[in-house]
Amino acid sequence: MLRKTLLAAVAAGSAFGLSTSTASAALLLHDPFDQAVGSINGTKSTTGTWPGSGTWNGTGTISAGSLSYGPLLTSGNQANYDAVANANRQIGASLGGANTDLWVSFLIAANRNDSGISFFTGGTEQNFMGNGGGSGQTLGLQNPNINTGIAQSTATHMYVLRMQTGATGNITTTLYIDPATSSLGTGTAPTGSLFDNSASPNTTRLPYSFDTVRLGAFNSAGTVRFDELRIGTSWVDVSPVPEPTAAAGVLLAAGGLLARRRRRGV
Repeated sequence: MLRKTLLAAVAAGSAFGLSTSTASAALLLHDPFDQAVGSINGTKSTTGTWPGSGTWNGTGTISAGSLSYGPLLTSGNQANYDAVANANRQIGASLGGANTDLWVSFLIAANRNDSGISFFTGGTEQNFMGNGGGSGQTLGLQNPNINTGIAQSTATHMYVLRMQTGATGNITTTLYIDPATSSLGTGTAPTGSLFDNSASPNTTRLPYSFDTVRLGAFNSAGTVRFDELRIGTSWVDVSPVPEPTAAAGVLLAAGGLLARRRRRGV
């Protein structure tokens, strides 16, 4: 009888399958930069989610190892910029627009002025996230212009930007940098965002929609690393954590049953 119970447990585990990532139909774009180490030009990730089939065009390097932030699900390598350089990739679709709720997240480690990720529409830069230049030299956001006061360094930071666009085109922007790790993978965004303009939505230079992503370092000495770029329609889409495997849970339960039977002398 015990053998049948264990076999049933194993069969149930096989039916559930092994899962190491959070799947979501609302994840619109994910680049883990898991292509081969070397030049980024003409490459694309092997396991990411990208609406179009295009590749990164420009300069930059794929380096070994992934950046990490708490329990955030990461894989593959990272994009490395140790010199003035940039690369862009067309999305293959226009993301955003009226009546949309769009979330963007990525990891960045930058101690270099004027380095970050930009979104473009038809060749026009709509938004920039990363290290500013001039007297700012801190992590921030352009459009609306937010200087967070977080000093640039080689430490890894997590950006999360939410853009809620209404029917008339007004955008409510919410920015998080280094959100609470306990909120990752949950259905509830953390409290304490660095910026929230819901009381007065942005109406100028709107990042209304975009069709191209650019990585870049444009000034001064230093380094910048990018990793785990995600765009989705909810918090959980852009902050996934590894899921415990269903099979492992079933087998642990079966192991507990076996231990109880042994204690009872069965």
